[in-house]
Amino acid sequence: MNYLEATMILERSAMRPRCQPIWRKPSFVVAIAVLSASAASGQKSPDASKKGAVRVPIERRAGVTADASIRLGGAISSLRIIGWDRDSLVITGTVPMGWMFDGGIAKVESGPGRGAKYFVEAPTDGYVEGADLEVRMPARARFWAKSGSANIAVSGVTGGLDLNIVGGSVTVSSTPSPGPSNAPSKTNGTPVSRMPSSRG
Repeated sequence: MNYLEATMILERSAMRPRCQPIWRKPSFVVAIAVLSASAASGQKSPDASKKGAVRVPIERRAGVTADASIRLGGAISSLRIIGWDRDSLVITGTVPMGWMFDGGIAKVESGPGRGAKYFVEAPTDGYVEGADLEVRMPARARFWAKSGSANIAVSGVTGGLDLNIVGGSVTVSSTPSPGPSNAPSKTNGTPVSRMPSSRG
């Protein structure tokens, strides 16, 4: 090999594009970013608050006095309040999976409780369908509820009612005791439908 041939080989080598490692190529970096985004979106847990999503049952039972004070608040979509002739409180229903339903009876030294407080907590504010609950309590008990948009039905209750909602409906088919706590304004503008009591 003469001097001229050696010089031409070196020049061709210098002009040849160098091979980049695949992980440094811009196209490969873009592909990694796209795949990472797709994987992240695929790993998101389903929103349990969507309509028709998986729901879990809840049930709470406790002995209470006939004139107990019961409070319930939180992300509730449907609530049925039923007064009965038993000195006990029973709350049943369903909540979307991943939600919290908590609370209990106020502590007493002995005998049934005179007060109870429960709440429903959603993991996010953008829920579509909240808790679906039924509350059975002594007919003379006092009941307080607060939620966003909810459909509430009351029957058999002769104690006090205080229902605070910003939308939905309230239907009362019993005659709660008179007092400011039963004023329709307590529903924050939601009309109250009063139906004839089914109790003789």
